[in-house]
Amino acid sequence: MRISYSALETYKNCPLKYKFQEIDKIRVPKNIEAIFGGAIHSSLKYMFERSPLYPTIDQIIDFFRNVWEEKTSAFSMEKDGEKIKAYYDEGIILLKNFYKENHPWNFNVVELESRFETEIEDEKKGEKHVLAGIIDRIDKDRDEKIYEIIDYKTQKRLPSKDMIDQDAQMSIYHLGLIKRWPHLSPQNIKLSFYFLKHGEKVSTSRSAEQLEKTKEKIISTINEIEERKNNNFDFPPYPSSLCDWCGYRQTCPMWKHLYESQYSKLDDDQVKKVVLEYFELKKQNEINDDRLDELKSVIYGFMDDKKIERVFGDDGYLTRKIQERFSYDMSKIKEILEPINKWQEILDADEKKLEKILSSLPNDIQEKILSLRAVKKFSVLTASKKKNSKEEPKE
Repeated sequence: MRISYSALETYKNCPLKYKFQEIDKIRVPKNIEAIFGGAIHSSLKYMFERSPLYPTIDQIIDFFRNVWEEKTSAFSMEKDGEKIKAYYDEGIILLKNFYKENHPWNFNVVELESRFETEIEDEKKGEKHVLAGIIDRIDKDRDEKIYEIIDYKTQKRLPSKDMIDQDAQMSIYHLGLIKRWPHLSPQNIKLSFYFLKHGEKVSTSRSAEQLEKTKEKIISTINEIEERKNNNFDFPPYPSSLCDWCGYRQTCPMWKHLYESQYSKLDDDQVKKVVLEYFELKKQNEINDDRLDELKSVIYGFMDDKKIERVFGDDGYLTRKIQERFSYDMSKIKEILEPINKWQEILDADEKKLEKILSSLPNDIQEKILSLRAVKKFSVLTASKKKNSKEEPKE
């Protein structure tokens, strides 16, 4: 498989978005936040390009303005004009502050927006995978010993040093640089995030051991993706605050109902009445499990018919989540655990007790037990109240 850090991150945040984006290749327009990040990155690349002289700050601002106007031309100024201006003004401030602290002639820049590919191998399966990506900037210090990978961030949040030390993106970039220049050792590579809104550069490094662990995690994720492909392309949605910036909301089963106007079998008003009754029952705290089950059956039927996983009413929305639990063939588990005197620890064939001792068992015993594990899936309906029933969820 060929995969990038951004694709891995997309899968971790929402498997369904990964499927839409990486497998189905469904393209959606970039939102204003993505355009802002791209325009800033392009302007910083221009800042460090000398042809033959470095640009002045005024030239950099002009460059940013031209890119910004081109990329935002499709937006409605009547609807988005205030937001576009706010991002534009912020971009000017970021670039001026960055230029003031980072005059380009003070740095020995080796490459800008450097593309890389590096191969990792799954030794158990005998398969090879390719990691690909683009590094914003690579510097080399004056004594020619240390190479610094720099990645620009326009996010508001400044992560902790511990999070940066564990960050997979920089580990992948490190692997990409070693692939290009195999003579480099980990201690000769410096990894830096530059958080533009804070004017802070935070640096870290990776040991050979950390890089191996990164490879193992990536291979594990790739195997999980392949398993989902083989399992009828079962890529579930993971709703979160990131949904507010997702371009797939109108096709996502968690949000699709909000955007549809025509339905078969049940119409919009009928579903809203069902949702309203569901919330009333919850609010009154009545023990009415039979009626709730009936409502769930109606709602699940509607969801199945429309191929959605979330329905919206005036007071909130209901979400169907698929939960998984593992079950084991306990008769066969007994045959495995009795010879090593572990069976008594999980009597009476308790699966929770089995899970508890599993990590303490020898690897070969763990593999035998895991091979007997099966997944049980069941639906859970969760209710979410709107903060203000008159407000619509953000688009």
